[in-house]
Amino acid sequence: MATDTVTALRRKFMIVAIAALVAALLLIFAALNIWNHMLATERVDSVISVLYENDGVFPEEWKLKDPRYKRGTFEATSETPFETRYLAATFDTTRSLTSLDATHVAELDEQEAAEVIGHMLDGVANAGYYDRYRFRVFTEQDGSGMIIAVDCFQQLQSSHTLLLISAAIMGATVTITGLLIVPLSKRFVDPYVRNLERQKRFVTDASHELKTPIAIISANTDLIEATEGESSWTRSTRAQTARLNKLTGELIELARTDEPIERALREDVDLASIVRREVEDFLPLAEASGKTLVCTIDTFEGAATRTSVADGLEGISAREASKAEPRIIVSGSPEELDRLVSVLVDNAVKYCDDNGSIRVHLEQRKREIVLTVTNPCASLTTQDTRRMFDRFYRADASRSRSTGGNGIGLSIAQGIVSRHEGSIRARKLGAELEMRVTLPNG
Repeated sequence: MATDTVTALRRKFMIVAIAALVAALLLIFAALNIWNHMLATERVDSVISVLYENDGVFPEEWKLKDPRYKRGTFEATSETPFETRYLAATFDTTRSLTSLDATHVAELDEQEAAEVIGHMLDGVANAGYYDRYRFRVFTEQDGSGMIIAVDCFQQLQSSHTLLLISAAIMGATVTITGLLIVPLSKRFVDPYVRNLERQKRFVTDASHELKTPIAIISANTDLIEATEGESSWTRSTRAQTARLNKLTGELIELARTDEPIERALREDVDLASIVRREVEDFLPLAEASGKTLVCTIDTFEGAATRTSVADGLEGISAREASKAEPRIIVSGSPEELDRLVSVLVDNAVKYCDDNGSIRVHLEQRKREIVLTVTNPCASLTTQDTRRMFDRFYRADASRSRSTGGNGIGLSIAQGIVSRHEGSIRARKLGAELEMRVTLPNG
């Protein structure tokens, strides 16, 4: 297997492994920090509820002995009244302050405390955070009420510290894992590479080994026909040897498409010219079977061309027209791109419903080039489209045999697209089958 392919596999393995680790750590640390923040907020809200129930102060007996008070996750001690920093105020129906207790906060004088409380009352929320204060507004039926704000500096600082520690642990874990996974990736990928190599070698060797007996059978058939004349037996033998020859060639081609094209071997290919040429080549076959083959090409600049049986090519061949018509350039192998378009158009012509219309559309976009081949195929199911690229899969085996198909063509097309760093998919649109190929632009 090519070095580029092994490197790509190792890179993909490392990216997936590290991405999975990052996702897991993000989920764990996000849950941990959110839970910690919610827990701190619940405890502060419990303190606020105690203050509200006692008109803005802690019960006097709490200062004299351990109150053994517990509400949810909040548990009070005799030190709680002394270590809690809070503001308590009452307001009238116009939300103007009628009283303010700022004696439990040292950093604010009464005027500054009134401004902080005023900002809290100006908001629409009855609970929330303002700066470092957690507040709750308790409103009576007549519109008056009480607001209590607790200084949460220590809780917020602890939450911030936990967040920093979580980020540091996550960064260190990802870094260490990344350093370890680089040398280990070769060990993980090697078995897959060896298995793929053996599989490809088997397919290639088997294909080459089959060529010799096929050639002998073909030569023997020629000899029999030369001495005894042609018969239904020799015609059948010749047809089967031709089918086997085609199958072995496709197997070799399929094995080759498993590897990406090295950048040094790429060249600029005019895909529009290929599409026009292939459509022209298949026009007689489509016309002979009573089907319509229409081709449209849209460039990024907005130019468009159209070729169809009904138009009769407007008196000019696609090869001649391509010299003057817009070009759509793709980086890759001209032989393989030609094969790709041929497979798709051939597949559409063969399996198009009687008297149907086959549409080939090539479109150039900003970042991608899209080739779609659409044909009516009422007998095809959605389940069939999910397996169309499986090797040797044929939705209608009897029809495939009658048209000379081996069920490998679309697998080859998928391999070619993959080698060109693109994507291909099949989908059912009503009674029609759409094959869509997306390639990088340029």
